[in-house]
Amino acid sequence: MYLHVQLLTQILGEFYETKRREETISQNTYMQTFYETGSRLTHDIKNILQSLGALSAAAEQNHNTNNDANDDTRLIELVKKQLPRLNQRLANTLTKLERPNMEKKHQAKVATWWKSFKQLNTHHQMQFETPANLPKADIDSEMLNSVVDNLLQNALEKAKLVANTLIKVTLMPSQNLRIEVSDTGSAVPTDVAERLFKSHVSSKNGLGVGLYHVAQQARQAGYHLSLAENRDGEVRFRLEMIASTIDN
Repeated sequence: MYLHVQLLTQILGEFYETKRREETISQNTYMQTFYETGSRLTHDIKNILQSLGALSAAAEQNHNTNNDANDDTRLIELVKKQLPRLNQRLANTLTKLERPNMEKKHQAKVATWWKSFKQLNTHHQMQFETPANLPKADIDSEMLNSVVDNLLQNALEKAKLVANTLIKVTLMPSQNLRIEVSDTGSAVPTDVAERLFKSHVSSKNGLGVGLYHVAQQARQAGYHLSLAENRDGEVRFRLEMIASTIDN
């Protein structure tokens, strides 16, 4: 009887420890998901604020200089294009914050997204390269905006430090989406580049944290973000559909 009671007690103890470990793992998973969602949405809001800051700077520059009516008209048109887009992005971010499990893909044609993207970024000093034949694939426009905006903001921050930095956005001649953002600034340090999309990386301009989150977002949507070239004078990031997404 003593042995039976001892065995039963041991079984109950192991059962209790198993349940406790399961609850701990579940709680850790929940907290990790909550943290990643919060971090990503915080980053989305940061990008929106940076875009608003760029609009404010353009308006201030226009106010402080003696511009003609044509310059005022261009500024008004820029604001009219940007504000509805920023408002929609902010509304989507708030929706994700309230209902993180209800995220939906916003499908669009590459040609439609590319035309809108160029119009909304004409006030930045950058070049756009368009292939003769645009890809026919449907794309996740919200994910694409988030990733490409992040890459552009990083490049623009670098351009503030080094004069005459050329930024270029290239839509590659491919059946499916492949887009590259490059700049002629300094290379990403080797130790940072090795961990860029794998974990949070501390950097002076916030490069690592933002790229980690948008890389996760791209992967979840079926895309792959990579550092295709990394040397002084040629730093190039590439976003493209992964094979499984293309096959589907």
